[in-house]
Amino acid sequence: MSHGLKKAVALLLAVALVAGLGFAGASTLTEKQLTVYGGVDVYKEDALLNPKDAGGAAVDTFIYNGTTYLPARAVSEALGLDVDFDATTKTVYIDDLAGSAEKADEYIKHFFGVTFTGTVTLDAWNKAVTAVGGTAVTGTTLTTGDAIESAVSAAGLTELAASYSAEKAAERIAAYGVPAKVSAADAPAYACALDADLITATADPAAPLDAATATELIMGVAQITGQGRHYIGRISDADIASKLISALDSITVLSDGGVLDKLGPEIVMRDATTGYNLKYAGYKANFLPEYTLQYGHSDPTHAVQLIELLQSEGFDAYVQIEPKVSIYEYDLSWGEPGPKVTKVSDDFYYTYDIEYDMQLEFETVAEKEEFHSVIEEYAKKYAANQNEDGSFDGLIAGAWWQPLYTSLTPMKNEEFETIYDNVIKNGDYEIHSFSTAANVDAVGKVVSELAPDLKVETVTRYVNPAFWRYINGTSGE
Repeated sequence: MSHGLKKAVALLLAVALVAGLGFAGASTLTEKQLTVYGGVDVYKEDALLNPKDAGGAAVDTFIYNGTTYLPARAVSEALGLDVDFDATTKTVYIDDLAGSAEKADEYIKHFFGVTFTGTVTLDAWNKAVTAVGGTAVTGTTLTTGDAIESAVSAAGLTELAASYSAEKAAERIAAYGVPAKVSAADAPAYACALDADLITATADPAAPLDAATATELIMGVAQITGQGRHYIGRISDADIASKLISALDSITVLSDGGVLDKLGPEIVMRDATTGYNLKYAGYKANFLPEYTLQYGHSDPTHAVQLIELLQSEGFDAYVQIEPKVSIYEYDLSWGEPGPKVTKVSDDFYYTYDIEYDMQLEFETVAEKEEFHSVIEEYAKKYAANQNEDGSFDGLIAGAWWQPLYTSLTPMKNEEFETIYDNVIKNGDYEIHSFSTAANVDAVGKVVSELAPDLKVETVTRYVNPAFWRYINGTSGE
């Protein structure tokens, strides 16, 4: 589950469809005989919902006493919310964010090698918490309260937790509608963990630690300590455009002080690669590769329109902007060279620009795959679509002839081709130079000659067909 505050909803016969849901603690079910009117159709954005229970069986919607009642699971999932039912307390838990978007279990497995199952042992917890920079728990047993205190320490919040008086801790815990009774000893760390989104209100400090809570705690520690995702927001955020503009406005010239600044252009001019990017590792998104595409561009207006386009097409994703300085070979077919283009010879020009990589971690692999068709339709220039005056209809601002987007994992679309990212690091700065397999050795040769103390790490990437044609010198369209 995500780290947003999980709200408890007393389970009646159903959840009333109103602008805001009313929330309460656990309740005791009572049997009532009611006269209701069924068969109510419910639409979300012009699409008819077909409510089903957890087993997939159809369930009814109805009107009682002037109020429309809908099944909690069907409506919540249609709105992108996560739903849990606690049979012991007869309570429905509806989370503010879809758990699938965070993928905490996948994240901690990929980045820290941590997987939890069943009841978490002391050894399993200690392996996980030390993997994110925390300290092992001493003793022979492990409760959820022990893990919470350990996570609070690993997140660097020990002093903050100690500042919670008994009164404040009790007040904060009550605000979350916690069903479990929390001891005075556990209360400060527990309240702090709730406020810091390390845990949700279902965690019982006295109970053995379960896999879901352990995953939540480790993911929370990673996020607070900067080891989690770095992102400006999500496509579905109401203010994503302003967040995007703020990130783009902050982009400035990157420089490692000379070593990579000099090496990069030489790699291009010696024809080892068609171009390279200089990036700073501090902006790295840390997204899950399976769901992520890296999209490169230079135009801020294009970025804003692309995000709004994806939103209109029903996509959602985490979004991060990674600034970069780009130097790449200029193709004269693109038009008359501008002031940022340098002529090396009659048949070789290169351009210098400050650009960005937009990292997009989609909710599903299917959305990641569908991104290509959206770009082809709305953000890729084709000669067949060009008007006589050189303009294009139906494309977003800043559309390119050779848009560039890559994946670190294979794409199902067979048009995507394999290229190689030759990464050269100098401290926190990195050169990323794309090449075909044939030119990997050429990049290494230039580096060994001009900067023998630096190493080349070759990373496999999968690139869209338009950029594949460009990197092979067969741009055409």
